[in-house]
Amino acid sequence: MLFFLLLAVAAILGTAEISRRFVGGSTEFPRKFVHIALGVPIFLAPFLLHRALPAIMASFFFAVFDLAAVKKGWLLAVVGEKNNYGPVFYPVSFLILAALAWERHPALAVVPMIILAFADGAAAVAGGFFRRSHDYVLLQEKKSWEGTATMFVVSLLAVLIGLTVYGSAGKMALPAFPKLIWISLLTALVATAGEAISRNGSDNLTVPLLSGAVLYFLLQSGFPGLRQMTIAVLASGVIGWLSYRQQFLTAGGTGVMFIFGVLIFGIGGIVWSIPIVVFFLFSSLLSKLRENKDSREISAEGKGSRRDEYQVLANGGVAIFLLLIHLVLRYNMLFILYLSTLAAATADTWATEIGMWLGKEPRLITSGKKVARGISGGVTLAGSLAAVMGSFLLVLSGVLGQSITGAKISGKVAILLALTGFLASLVDSLLGATVQAKFKCELCGALLESPHHCPGGAMVFASGIPWLNNDWVNFLATISAVVIFPGLLCFLP
Repeated sequence: MLFFLLLAVAAILGTAEISRRFVGGSTEFPRKFVHIALGVPIFLAPFLLHRALPAIMASFFFAVFDLAAVKKGWLLAVVGEKNNYGPVFYPVSFLILAALAWERHPALAVVPMIILAFADGAAAVAGGFFRRSHDYVLLQEKKSWEGTATMFVVSLLAVLIGLTVYGSAGKMALPAFPKLIWISLLTALVATAGEAISRNGSDNLTVPLLSGAVLYFLLQSGFPGLRQMTIAVLASGVIGWLSYRQQFLTAGGTGVMFIFGVLIFGIGGIVWSIPIVVFFLFSSLLSKLRENKDSREISAEGKGSRRDEYQVLANGGVAIFLLLIHLVLRYNMLFILYLSTLAAATADTWATEIGMWLGKEPRLITSGKKVARGISGGVTLAGSLAAVMGSFLLVLSGVLGQSITGAKISGKVAILLALTGFLASLVDSLLGATVQAKFKCELCGALLESPHHCPGGAMVFASGIPWLNNDWVNFLATISAVVIFPGLLCFLP
């Protein structure tokens, strides 16, 4: 059966490549054909394969093959003209879903891939069908409202039909029809949002993994979970809209924050939500206060107080990853590590904002040399005290939130968490001083972290690693918290 599935996939890829070579023209149609046609063997997989291993093997093989095709320029009907890794993400998503969900319910691995194959493919076709489409831009990639609407409708039908077919065939327990409609609506909405915030083929990851996580949670949680997820969608939409109107977030940042809100409150509930709300609310207010104090001042990385999608991902991406692992493993330590990453993000943000607002001349953490205000790696006494305060407040919100469930974080663990946040902020400063990219403006001589400054003036690379910007440094600092806290925990008796 695995052989026949591999043969079917190879036939689809071969047909697309032959049509591209002999018919000619753009590679857009062959790529869409492959994207949609692969949904057929994936849909049939639960009826042909009874274990996860063959599905994992097949997806691993095609992930490696597609990676080679992207690097070598093979199969332009699959890869397309652009050098993106979307074709690699497609089988990688199936590999992850099959490894995590196949043994429980094959449908949980397959339905999200059906959404990707048919709904995402239909959205791309619809986006190019209308001559006068109504376009919008998120994450620097143009999309159409017609394509987004198509994505939602086809996603809804894919979930509804997929669950009905697999439930009727005995591959999973079929929910009651009202619950089935409700599940399909919520899953389709999250899948559509995942497609909207993607770029350069990353929707081949975001659509199946996000919809898979939501579908897994809803199918096992019953009515309370459906109600909680519905409230999460509505609340995240309102908070996202208000944050955009108040200029806390850019359009891309609003889209990513909506997804984060749906996952954190919808899956984690109030306990996981309180810390992220505290981080976002206080950090945004501090940024606004500091900007209003001196509206002429521009941060060294060339960004204002509005957080974009990359800043949201850098500060909350690790936390979301830990939440999704907790969804599968239900290991309580993951919540503690979740707090440590948010404590790190809070400490770093408070140190930056209050340090630039109230601190005196910052000094480089590695040498003690005075540096310009806002340059990464510079520390002040006011910023360091703010980092401690921010980390402590974040941990306190997590302790109070968890007390709702009757659980308790000990005082010693809470102190170590607050210390972890502060130490992670120092890791951020150390990385900023040593490896973060810095550029010098030839016109004004300013040393900045952005490759753009004065209009018409060239920016010369000065130091660090060219691609390692402030967002990457923030991301690495939150990861360091996951390492620092277990290390500190070893000192407890």
